[in-house]
Amino acid sequence: MQSYHKYKYYISFLDNNSSHSWISLLKKKSDSKAASKQFIAMVKTQYNATIGEWMTDNGGEYVDKDYVKLLKDEGIKIQRSVPSQPQMNGRAERFNCTINEKVESMRHQACLPDSWWEFSVLHVNYLYNCTPVQHLDWQTPKGYLDEFKPDLSHLCILGCGAYVFIHKDLQANKLSPKSELMTFLGYRDGHESNMMFMHAPNNVIFTAAMALFDERLFPKCAKHKVPPVTQIQEPEVPEISIETESVPDEDAPFTPPHDSIIPQGDEERLHDDAEPQCLPQSLPQQPRHAPGGAERGNEPPRCSE
Repeated sequence: MQSYHKYKYYISFLDNNSSHSWISLLKKKSDSKAASKQFIAMVKTQYNATIGEWMTDNGGEYVDKDYVKLLKDEGIKIQRSVPSQPQMNGRAERFNCTINEKVESMRHQACLPDSWWEFSVLHVNYLYNCTPVQHLDWQTPKGYLDEFKPDLSHLCILGCGAYVFIHKDLQANKLSPKSELMTFLGYRDGHESNMMFMHAPNNVIFTAAMALFDERLFPKCAKHKVPPVTQIQEPEVPEISIETESVPDEDAPFTPPHDSIIPQGDEERLHDDAEPQCLPQSLPQQPRHAPGGAERGNEPPRCSE
């Protein structure tokens, strides 16, 4: 799909040593030759380095004779992966896959139109170069290549709202507002002080160096839509009630529970200190023998009439 500036493709360059990446937007695949030529010149001028090997897939734009001649004239060794074997150029393939997934994720989160994918690609590549990499002992590719620690305090969410300062020369009159709400689209040419915004409703790109960001607001999203950036709530843990049984005091007298059944005639045996009850005179005297042939024990007293 064509982008905002009528681009249809992009070509990525990945340095195997520093993991730094560069992306150039293309209107047609044949423009890859001019983009590669500009990239080789940039490496020589900015980093005073020469490219030794050039690894590509087996695409038609890379096997073109003019493209091959360009690399050979620079003394670059050409390597290509075998058709249908993308793992031979696995690092570049994985990089492109990572970029595409992040591009779509950020673009859908901010509700940006499909034609604005070019802004997402450039912004994601900028974030990639500012992300620590294990291959570099957790340094950022930008910091490793430029030999300084980049400042990430200026990073903002792609597609968020920003109140952009309007210079007095661009104001309609003295009563016009000094700032307007626009959509943040990233950084132009990878420079943090050169920010790009989309001015609504005519969708004109506006560049500025000063803006007040609101990362909770996404102007392109519908008002009834739930904000895409939300905090994850922890799941509620149900309360567990544990029933405990009280331990009776050893010194307190024993009290039977209400639902216990005490055999009739044994109520008096519950208390050791209860007085012995007398038996009526009419009952016959029965001897009480202990097990094992023990002698007759004491009998309970008889009641007097």
